[in-house]
Amino acid sequence: MNRVRLGLFGRTALALAGPFLVVQIVLAAVFVVHVSLPLARSATEDLAALITLVTQTWAELPPDTRADYQTELRVNHHLQVELAQGPRPGDETHLPYPALLQRALAERTGVESHLTRSSNPEMYWVDVTTPEVVLRIGFSDDRIGAYPSRVVLTALAGVVLASLFTAMLLARWLTRPLARLTRATDTVGHGELPPPLPETGPRELQILAMRFNSMARDVRDLLQGRTTLLAGVSHDLRTPLARMRLSLAMLPETVDSTLIADIERDVESMDRLIGQYLSFARGVAHEPPQHRDLAEIVGEAVADLRRQGAQVAWQAPGQCVRRVPVLALRRVLANLLDNAWRHGQGSAIEMQLDCTPERVLVRILDRGPGIAEDERESVFEPFRRARQSRAPGSGLGLAIVRQLAQANGWAVSLHARDGGGTEARVEIPMLAG
Repeated sequence: MNRVRLGLFGRTALALAGPFLVVQIVLAAVFVVHVSLPLARSATEDLAALITLVTQTWAELPPDTRADYQTELRVNHHLQVELAQGPRPGDETHLPYPALLQRALAERTGVESHLTRSSNPEMYWVDVTTPEVVLRIGFSDDRIGAYPSRVVLTALAGVVLASLFTAMLLARWLTRPLARLTRATDTVGHGELPPPLPETGPRELQILAMRFNSMARDVRDLLQGRTTLLAGVSHDLRTPLARMRLSLAMLPETVDSTLIADIERDVESMDRLIGQYLSFARGVAHEPPQHRDLAEIVGEAVADLRRQGAQVAWQAPGQCVRRVPVLALRRVLANLLDNAWRHGQGSAIEMQLDCTPERVLVRILDRGPGIAEDERESVFEPFRRARQSRAPGSGLGLAIVRQLAQANGWAVSLHARDGGGTEARVEIPMLAG
């Protein structure tokens, strides 16, 4: 069974509402016991005394004056008196007021009486035995007048609603700064600098906002310093690389062509490493999403790798139009495909695209040596490589992939492929697209 996990607002609201409700329930119980019940008992005893007096007076009156007496009771006391004939109309009622009235009548007459309530007209009925006949006495809801139970329930409902509303307002006031802090930390996690948090509210929250703003500025300065440092180093390294290319081009034809080709490959490898350093140092730049066919973007990435000599099995499905940052997705696919080609030791790569209304799943499968289960997360860290890997590289390709995926709300993971090899998955949820 899945447990409901409440956020800070829900927990705070419950923590505040709980004591409020307990206090109100206790107050309501005290009111019922010490105010409502005594008033109800007094009212029912008065009505029982009146009914007893009516029956006694009826028995003592001459028969020819009883009709006038009935009229007087109906007009002045809202009581209807008649001879009991047949069963009483309506059904027995067990509401608090009739129950107290039944008890009061039993104490005065010594005979237990049961009240019934009819719906048309809305009347309460009770049969009272006299020495001569059985009288049926009825009275309407208006005769009762006050309804203590309704008053208590209405007041309790109003107090409960007011308590819940007050608790929610207090919880919102307490948790709003923390909610802003949560959104700000998410922004920092995506590589962006959020606007400064307002340094207002209780002293503890002011200090927290001040320290977070200071930390955000330090992170921004650190990232800018890292970018500047790596960009400068990369620029300085590319200058001698350009001179090396020029020197290789000016070598006489008598030099071994195999040696020249090896040096050129090393120069290209160094240039690619420098490009990866620069990409990682720049971090994640904000890119507005566009409506594009993902099958077309995947097909372009596959075509680029095929031009480099790789064998990629790819069958384009139907259209899969989503709203995505195109450049970021291209970089992710290019890095994963290049990783699969280099670590797959020249084996064919399989590319799959699964497009559903809820998500898009891109799968890249190779037949390389695979990655141990305990390393499938650590290889996403900068400069970390799998133990089985013998392919050249900087260890930044997967780090760049994870950086871009987190910035755009995607999920990237590595899995073991059936029959050997690695399966890389990129999941793009509908909310991200």
